[in-house]
Amino acid sequence: MAESNKEIFNLDLFKCLKVDNLKRYGNRQKRKEELAALASAASIQNLPLFRTKEDERDDVKKDCHSLLIVGDKQISDPLKATDRWLDDVQGLKLWPPCMLSDIAE
Repeated sequence: MAESNKEIFNLDLFKCLKVDNLKRYGNRQKRKEELAALASAASIQNLPLFRTKEDERDDVKKDCHSLLIVGDKQISDPLKATDRWLDDVQGLKLWPPCMLSDIAE
């Protein structure tokens, strides 16, 4: 059997964790002692952790930030730069003249 890089903790170490951290391992309706036992068993079996909402929010922020990097430059976030954006009437006046045939080419 191949050894995993994941560190396996014993039950006593899991009992020291906070309930919020233990809930990442399994059922959220259990008492702390039961959660510690489940977390210990999950660690031994190399089961993946449940992702928290904070983890998902952090991933979304990282993804959004990476989309704002073009080449070597960081472009401004359109959701935060509303003061520099023009409304439709003013913005359309600045568009170059363009016909459908130009777009097709």
